[in-house]
Amino acid sequence: MVQRVSSPIVVELPAHGVLFVESSHAGDFRMAPRRDPYHKVLYVLAGEVAYREIESGHTLTARSGAVVVVPAGTEHQITDRQPSTLLLLCFREDLVSADADIAGLWQTMVAGAARP
Repeated sequence: MVQRVSSPIVVELPAHGVLFVESSHAGDFRMAPRRDPYHKVLYVLAGEVAYREIESGHTLTARSGAVVVVPAGTEHQITDRQPSTLLLLCFREDLVSADADIAGLWQTMVAGAARP
């Protein structure tokens, strides 16, 4: 049975700097605004969430199948609009900056993914 949460899971990157997790939300999930010291790629596996970038104030609706890219240090908030399941790929900034090809790919993702 899937355990659904109403608040964010704790993400601690392992020594190699990459973590992939699944977060299944109860319908009342609400994340307080936060900044993470790592990059995140969120994939909405099921349901619907509101993603808001605090600095710009822009909000977008991410439905099942959507990808949201969250660069490290971006203050953001996620609130369920329906019970949802998110897949999160979290990774250290230095893994991106260490290789020019990966850095270019990341910039393309940031520019082209679902972001407000």
